[in-house]
Amino acid sequence: MASLVTVAVYHDLPGAMVARSCLEAYGLVAVLPEWYHSAVAWQLIFALHGLRLWTVDSTAEIAEELLHGAAPEHVAVIKEKQSGWLNADITIADIVIAAVVVVMISLPLPLWKRRWAKPRGAE
Repeated sequence: MASLVTVAVYHDLPGAMVARSCLEAYGLVAVLPEWYHSAVAWQLIFALHGLRLWTVDSTAEIAEELLHGAAPEHVAVIKEKQSGWLNADITIADIVIAAVVVVMISLPLPLWKRRWAKPRGAE
């Protein structure tokens, strides 16, 4: 079973998020375990001794090369196709249905005007 190892430690949340996004863009698993604590109270970053960036031990060397500025063509990363809604095949019918739903939701319904109700006294 693969274990997580620390590949970098950051003392600011934006830098840690950029590094995590960089690793995830190449298909590597990247985890910031202290992300929530630092997002809620940034003062905790120093109490936690920085934000650790974890990755799987089998890809730790590749992650370190990416984080230290290695060119992408020198890094052999095989990105497996992942399942999920981001990789779904979108058809024209899906786009049409989404457009109809957006139009239907955005139409104002003047329910407060009683326009469709019968006038009082008319039967």
